[in-house]
Amino acid sequence: TSPSQMARIPQELSTEEKVLVTKLADVIEKRESFFNNIHALEEVLFEEDATQAMSSQSPAKKRRRRKSSVKHKLIQNPTYNRRTPWPTRMYVNGVAAQTLDQALQTECFPGTGDFDIVNSLFEFVSQAIKLLDVKDISNIVGDVTTTVEKLRTERESICANLLKMPLREGKSILCSVFLGQSTPTLLPLDAQRFLYSVERAGRFWRWAAITMMRSEFELLRGDKSISWPEASLASHLYFGIENSALCAIQELVFEFSFNNMSLHHDGLRLDYKTMQAICVKHLLDDTPGVAELTSEELVEQFCALLSRIVHEKTGYIVRFREKK
Repeated sequence: TSPSQMARIPQELSTEEKVLVTKLADVIEKRESFFNNIHALEEVLFEEDATQAMSSQSPAKKRRRRKSSVKHKLIQNPTYNRRTPWPTRMYVNGVAAQTLDQALQTECFPGTGDFDIVNSLFEFVSQAIKLLDVKDISNIVGDVTTTVEKLRTERESICANLLKMPLREGKSILCSVFLGQSTPTLLPLDAQRFLYSVERAGRFWRWAAITMMRSEFELLRGDKSISWPEASLASHLYFGIENSALCAIQELVFEFSFNNMSLHHDGLRLDYKTMQAICVKHLLDDTPGVAELTSEELVEQFCALLSRIVHEKTGYIVRFREKK
């Protein structure tokens, strides 16, 4: 069953049946993500240079050598590139933590933590809209601000009580609809009404992006591979704000000789040893006993430090947490 086939399922289904169908669609999406991860790992697992292939070692030794080579390649600190001439998301070159599912990251990168911004999209968008200071003649911005503020502060409640689904699945729908996808029809009526307001907020965000990024919009319009330049530009506006936060914490980490760091779109994966060194240096004056803190307390202090750095460097207020 594909998502397009699901869209043709009769609307006479009960609410419980609609929720089950929505969950099935999420399972299909996760299945695709799983196979993408398998293909990414295969690129590394079956890569064998000519010198190793011509070696006279026994097959068992060859396998051991290839396994250690795989681990070495995965833990190297990767390089990144941007796909546009303006600041936006940074994508890893090759196979690294950024390209792997969370479970595989944990397995392949022991001794590291994944620190990301909580509810990144709506945190940044909510604050950015307020910074625009648009003259709201017909209360359009007021309605948009109200909707985005709910998405920022009440996301978990919206997913549980309105969408009737777990946070993992619900937040994916909220983000997708805001960024331009159609509102799913296989949801309770109240949920659909709210998602229509999310659609309107996303439309306003696209208008804001075009208004502020005219030259970038023209570049995207001239790219035949982009079918909807308005939506693409709106995503890039968010990516640019997100990237400014990432650059701020990247500067913090680069003060140290880290063992492993991988930049992700809304945070980073960092080894715990470097995390502790950063905490000791930057928090010692405010927290004299920082060196004796438990691992959980250190993570909490580190996340608070990242939030403070982002606020000082960018003006945006965000909250970090360690993703499990």
